[in-house]
Amino acid sequence: MTVEIENMTPRIPVPLADIQSSEPESAQGEMALFSLSLLSVVLAGMVLFVTRQRWEEREEMYQRAKIRRIVFGTRPPPRPPELLDTSREE
Repeated sequence: MTVEIENMTPRIPVPLADIQSSEPESAQGEMALFSLSLLSVVLAGMVLFVTRQRWEEREEMYQRAKIRRIVFGTRPPPRPPELLDTSREE
């Protein structure tokens, strides 16, 4: 293989004999990458599970409070009978 630089006339030969394959380390690298990605997926799943559980607890507390407000809500006091009789004129 030769490299030619623009505006330069000589060509420089590049030896390829020093290139080594890195396949033995490749298997370990792939296993480490796979382990890291699996750990990432498990952690993300745990975070999503905890977040979903907390959201459901808050939703349940809100619904219970809403039901309590409806059932035990403060109602205005009853009107006096004098005010309910509208047929009488004063």
